[in-house]
Amino acid sequence: PDYFPIWGTCLGYEWMIQIGAGRDSILESNFDSWNITLPLEFTSTGAKDTQIFADKSISDLAKSLPITLNNHGFGIEPDHFYADSNLNSMYTVTSINYDRRGRKFVSTIEGIADSQNLMSRPYYGVQWHPEKNNFEYGAAGDGDIPMQGDLPYISINHSDSAVRLSFETARFFVKKTRNSSHRYKDLLELPLAWSYELEFHNVGAFEQILKIPS
Repeated sequence: PDYFPIWGTCLGYEWMIQIGAGRDSILESNFDSWNITLPLEFTSTGAKDTQIFADKSISDLAKSLPITLNNHGFGIEPDHFYADSNLNSMYTVTSINYDRRGRKFVSTIEGIADSQNLMSRPYYGVQWHPEKNNFEYGAAGDGDIPMQGDLPYISINHSDSAVRLSFETARFFVKKTRNSSHRYKDLLELPLAWSYELEFHNVGAFEQILKIPS
């Protein structure tokens, strides 16, 4: 059987929700969860069955410290997720969180393998941003050097624990991809990211921007 791991972060996660449900309207708007770091709140099923957080030392960090950056206005409430039979049969809700107004949203999902094929659905989605913790230091203001005299543009936790979470989620998914027979071969038509021009920004949400021609 074809083994094709998929990881979705934030917008990618939202696409996974829309594709899984078969309708774009499944997403809900007006979550007040921009620029906020939170600890994960694991569901009972998620805590028991999770693959991403199977290492207890990582799950303990994720649930006890505010090290997951959320930056989204769209999402899905757990009750609405569970009410959709397609989503409920395809994914386990690993964790939930609350926005600033106390509105609950699904924050981590993991694919449920088919009983006839335990290698199926290696799908993982996070509404939060694990990649930010060890990279983004953009500043708000008009200073020449980010983080020297300026406030951070985004409230990202850069602690040792936050960086460890970032690396461990990446390590987890890369390990999954190594079990796949798929290989990226379109290097001439679609080169790898570091082949493109890199532009540095002193101030703003992103320190580095890759300029990909149309």
